[in-house]
Amino acid sequence: MNQEEMQLTEIKAPPNFYQGFMYFSLAVLVPDSQAPCSIRLEAYNQNLGRLRLVETLQASDTIRSAWLDRLLDEGVCQAYIALEDLPSLQAYLHQQTKLLFVADQAQAHLLVYENALCAIKSAMLDPKNGRRLAMAAATVRGMLQQIWENEGAARGCSRS
Repeated sequence: MNQEEMQLTEIKAPPNFYQGFMYFSLAVLVPDSQAPCSIRLEAYNQNLGRLRLVETLQASDTIRSAWLDRLLDEGVCQAYIALEDLPSLQAYLHQQTKLLFVADQAQAHLLVYENALCAIKSAMLDPKNGRRLAMAAATVRGMLQQIWENEGAARGCSRS
């Protein structure tokens, strides 16, 4: 679905769970960056009479500011990725955090927070999976390293 052609209907409800997918905050997408993986939004299918996920961005598509602002302004706060794309999303969040710590610390802190949530969600989806737990621990270590390497971020954390 083309970013400009999308018609919106606001749904005020907690995110739904779809097997094989994980939701994340749309606010962490950085305008003019490339989508780290396929990104899906919920859409109501009139023929089926239910919500389903529709791919709105493919991996490497440019995230347009107007598209993102429109979704956020309309109250669309969550997007979905396939669970196998979680490492790509986390790498994106990590990279964008590095870039934004200098330019926009508030956005960088939001990215760090979402990265932590993604790691926790991943670990909780399958708590017996040692690989997921190790990935969550590595994410937390990487985030802490990133924060302490950035003087502004370290000061911001020490104020909290």
